[in-house]
Amino acid sequence: MLIRLAKNGGFKIEGDCRGILIRCEEGILWITQTGDPNDHFLAPQQEFIISRKGTVIVEARRDACIAVADAT
Repeated sequence: MLIRLAKNGGFKIEGDCRGILIRCEEGILWITQTGDPNDHFLAPQQEFIISRKGTVIVEARRDACIAVADAT
C-alpha cells in the first residue's frame, strides 16, 4: 500500500504490528515507537521494520510517499 503525506502530516499505528515494513519512497520520515528510546529518520529508499508492540507514529518532515507492507 502506498500512502502520500504532506509536510508535517502523519499517522499512528497501534497494537501488535511487529513485522510491518515502512519504506520511504520520497521525502523524509520521522518514526517513533513505544519502548524504543531512539527516533528513526528515513530518507528515500530506506526502510524501517516495526519491532515492538504498541504505538508507532510516522510523520513526514517534508512531502512524502510511503510504502507499507508485511516484511515477512
